[in-house]
Amino acid sequence: MPLVGFSRGDDPLYEKLKADIGSFYWTPAEAFGLAFPEMTVRPSELSVIAWVLPQTAATKADNRRRRKYGSERWARTRFYGEFFNDHLRRHVAESLNKIGYEAVAPTLLPDWRAHMSERFGFASNWSERHGAFVSGLGTFGLCDGLITPLGKAMRCGTSSPA
Repeated sequence: MPLVGFSRGDDPLYEKLKADIGSFYWTPAEAFGLAFPEMTVRPSELSVIAWVLPQTAATKADNRRRRKYGSERWARTRFYGEFFNDHLRRHVAESLNKIGYEAVAPTLLPDWRAHMSERFGFASNWSERHGAFVSGLGTFGLCDGLITPLGKAMRCGTSSPA
């Protein structure tokens, strides 16, 4: 069963993430402003919707049996799961737009890309797992993976409506 959480666009953790990760990292207001440059909104007027899509028991069982590489089911779930997640991001944002709430899926913006963080190495200007963290869906482990109530074997996504 998926998990869904929410956070405020002005949650101080988003500014802390930007300070920690790098100036290239977007706050919800910055991502929203890229999608809707003609609109002026305050961070307090934004929300972030985050979700966690857990792996199936069968996928986790297949992967547990592997010693060197992930299972074929795991690899297919990684690839097609993210393809599905992109469609879900787009669907959530478009559904909200249709009923009068401007919304954006930050990782689908044309300017979303990887960067090099001085502190952390590879990073991007929006992180789904960090959005899920701020939205109360998990915490980070020592290996930098998001640990949710359903475990670490999952995909996560976000959308930010005003």
